[in-house]
Amino acid sequence: YAPAFPAGGYFFDTYDSAAYPLGVLGRVSIVPIKRLWGWIGLELSPQYTSLKTRSGKYNLTGQMLGLYANGLFQKWMRDYTLAVNLRLGGGINSILGMEFDHRDGSHSKKTSTLLMTVNAGASVQWFVWKSLFIEGGVEYVQLISLQGDPSGFIRAAASLGIRLPWE
Repeated sequence: YAPAFPAGGYFFDTYDSAAYPLGVLGRVSIVPIKRLWGWIGLELSPQYTSLKTRSGKYNLTGQMLGLYANGLFQKWMRDYTLAVNLRLGGGINSILGMEFDHRDGSHSKKTSTLLMTVNAGASVQWFVWKSLFIEGGVEYVQLISLQGDPSGFIRAAASLGIRLPWE
């Protein structure tokens, strides 16, 4: 579960909403470097967020899809059952099917866009039973565009996962 919270900029000013509660995020991590001071790996993260806003003048709908590639650093504690994760990377975000539905009954043409991103985040991962873990954290995503002020959002995430053995 990964809701998004706008952190300013031209794009999210259009949507005029404090939060987008319908969001999901996945992560696939490969961590080949394991040292006493920390583990280092790579991560691929797809995400989806439903962008819906109701205001006095119009309703605005759309969807945001993203794919991020991150460097991952893990610091393990407590017999390798608790880890602090730091991630840094970038990727792409696509805003799909953005449409204005005005109160007078008129509709705008649906538009879509593709944007590059940079992102950074931190989380805590706790193994609750054998290879099953829960994870909670936050991530900041900065959308890169040549139009107007830079836009970004904060994504909070709570997840459940499983670690597969690496032989």
